[in-house]
Amino acid sequence: MAIILLSFVGKQDPFSPKNGEEGSIVTLVKELSTENQIIKHSILLHTEGTLTEAELTKDWIEENYTCENIILIAVNNELSDDPVNLTLAIQEAKKALKFAQKLQHKGDRLALNASSGTPIMKSAWAILQTAGYAPLSNVWQVRHPDQVRINQKRVFTTNLNSIKKEIDLKVISQQIQNYNYSGALFTIKKSLLYHPKIEDAIIYGKFRLAFNFNQAYSQVNKHQDKAMKNLANDISLLRQKHILSLLQEVYFKASIKLKQKEYADFLVWLVAFQENLLKYLLIQKISPQIISFNKKWRDIEIELIDKIKIFDQGKLYEKITTKYSNISYLNIPIMMRIVSYIKKDEQELLNKIKSIDRYVQERNLYIHEITGVNDIYNPEALEKSMFKILQLLTKMPDKNPFDILNKIILVNLNTITNQH
Repeated sequence: MAIILLSFVGKQDPFSPKNGEEGSIVTLVKELSTENQIIKHSILLHTEGTLTEAELTKDWIEENYTCENIILIAVNNELSDDPVNLTLAIQEAKKALKFAQKLQHKGDRLALNASSGTPIMKSAWAILQTAGYAPLSNVWQVRHPDQVRINQKRVFTTNLNSIKKEIDLKVISQQIQNYNYSGALFTIKKSLLYHPKIEDAIIYGKFRLAFNFNQAYSQVNKHQDKAMKNLANDISLLRQKHILSLLQEVYFKASIKLKQKEYADFLVWLVAFQENLLKYLLIQKISPQIISFNKKWRDIEIELIDKIKIFDQGKLYEKITTKYSNISYLNIPIMMRIVSYIKKDEQELLNKIKSIDRYVQERNLYIHEITGVNDIYNPEALEKSMFKILQLLTKMPDKNPFDILNKIILVNLNTITNQH
């Protein structure tokens, strides 16, 4: 494993002008070399006032150790004029980090020296590591030789992992609770909480929200634990394009959009719910052998129209054609009239379907007139109507499956956070 050393240069580098004792950079280089860690690159940041010290430090490293590159970087004039400005120190340290990361190869670690320069400069490295700017890094500290007590090391790393984990956990937990799987995936890949099983569960959520059920299945089925197998089994009917299962999934996604107050998107999924509900009710009554959407809808539609024409000795078709002279396709208004006829003995179901119909008009304004949707009147009642419709048709789970998924992810995240 190779090391890339990053450090501000202070007035005590490479040796103290007062007593000749070695400064922190020299001490750290010796410590790393003692541990047989190869320092491949050294990046030394200096102000106008520490240029001489930087050059002397560079000369000392070249004379005593093998190092591919020793790079001196002058910080901007503002930091030279104001070396206790934390914002400026962080900006300059961040630039050096980006430069170092371009030199970094697989397995290389960054050694961030938090013991040279002004106190503000020293703290910049720890702040950047904690904020996630320096993965695969250690923050090193060097104690003054007169302050080293018994059982204390003069050179040691500062373990900020617990703080970083807490920050990452807070961010990722919020993203998961908001069903923001894309954001959580990006965050966890750069996090100390990364675990392949958690990554796969997050990707599962992302694919499932996108109705990409086969890829969602592949992400979790490879794991052997019960929770992941349950996630895979939960979408088996969805992978088969089972109509009623797809209808439930549309409801679950619409429910999420409502929680997120993304009303325009919610209305789009509400229309998808209504349209596919009507399709299901038609198929259930007129052509019940169709249980999945494995065929193109147009092929199913043609079959349904042919059967509608002879349903109930042609009375249904006669009633429909009093308003629609010729039925060559099945849109929502036509299907609403057909369902009202074939389900006339199920008034509770019909009333619930009609109760969501008026919201479709808001969706049409949003789509056709590019009108924004700021709010929805009584959304809780609307969601309850959707749930009740499904409850009249099938057994509904107690929880949205995405909430179950979120709990699995959060439990695993907390387990990793608490590990030492």
